[in-house]
Amino acid sequence: MMYQAAPMTSMQMQPVMMQQPAMGGVIKPMAAMTLQPAKATGAADTPWGGGCPWQSDKTEFKQWCKMAITNPNGKERKELYGFLSECFLDADGDRDGEVGADEFDFLVEKAATLPRRFGLAPSSAEYYPSVQARIASRKQMFAQMDTDHSGKIGLEEWVKFAITHITEKVRTMQDVMDFQHLEKARPDDFVRYCEVAVTNRASEEYKSLYEHLFKTFVESDVEEKGAIRRSQFDILIEDAAKAPRVLGLAPSSAQAYPTEMDRMAARDQLFAAMDTQRRGYISFNDFLNWAVQHIAGKVNSYKSGVRPVGQPVQMMSQPMSMAPAVTSLPAQRVIVPQGPTTIAPAPTMQTSMVCPVSGRQGMCPMSGTIYR
Repeated sequence: MMYQAAPMTSMQMQPVMMQQPAMGGVIKPMAAMTLQPAKATGAADTPWGGGCPWQSDKTEFKQWCKMAITNPNGKERKELYGFLSECFLDADGDRDGEVGADEFDFLVEKAATLPRRFGLAPSSAEYYPSVQARIASRKQMFAQMDTDHSGKIGLEEWVKFAITHITEKVRTMQDVMDFQHLEKARPDDFVRYCEVAVTNRASEEYKSLYEHLFKTFVESDVEEKGAIRRSQFDILIEDAAKAPRVLGLAPSSAQAYPTEMDRMAARDQLFAAMDTQRRGYISFNDFLNWAVQHIAGKVNSYKSGVRPVGQPVQMMSQPMSMAPAVTSLPAQRVIVPQGPTTIAPAPTMQTSMVCPVSGRQGMCPMSGTIYR
């Protein structure tokens, strides 16, 4: 029997079956930072809906999980119970009030959606070596819940098992950088985080970066068609530059371009470089591939001693559109002791263009790309 997921309600978006990622990368707070934390907007201001920050904010989600476990009488626990109940409701395809072994896999997969979104749990394909291994593991998990050996589990058995599972995950949860909350980050921390992201796609760092880039793309898509045309492209690039600008790793457009005409000419060329199929628009996949390559180049440059001239800026009251360092920057070379670089230079997508942000020709000081 096969089931298709119904459209998600606000509560259905919150899974809780979490696996601890293989890589940590704990970020230590910087005592002297003056940046103000970003504040979440309401459902009317973003396309994500729901009204609960923990549905689309990694830091809020982790805090929500902690509060749901540590305070059984709080609103977070009530919301968690509601979410677990809705997962059970959707999994009970034959509506007999219980979940059978053939419905159980859907139940677990549904509950795992949100922590996977934030990179807090591996996908089934990553976690299990084969489909057969996943099925065998799920059978064993089902047997643990089916304490009365009836061949089905009730809501009470599911909730008890899930709360126990979440409690253990909360106990081992670490504080890792969140692109939406960079107020505690330092430039070196940010670069190290990006280095892990671009070199290990199974890492929490890459999955967080992916989510960050996806949200930037969707929030910049003012036409709401799933693609970015040239008229929207400048919005995407400006939103993408917010994260590195907060940490002083990128200049503003006013600092980077001599004139508005220079800026628009550079953006025209960058759009053409991403639109490899000449469709007149770029997909998220186009943007993702370019951004990951671009970030790898920035990481290599930073590790070799290149430092941008940009100044840190205060975080706005609106949440940062989530994106990586996507600007090619005017820079000054600073000689710092470095170990061997562990990532290869990023391949470039363009062979004849100016730097997409600074408008400069010649060697881009941050990415190592030669623009002609």
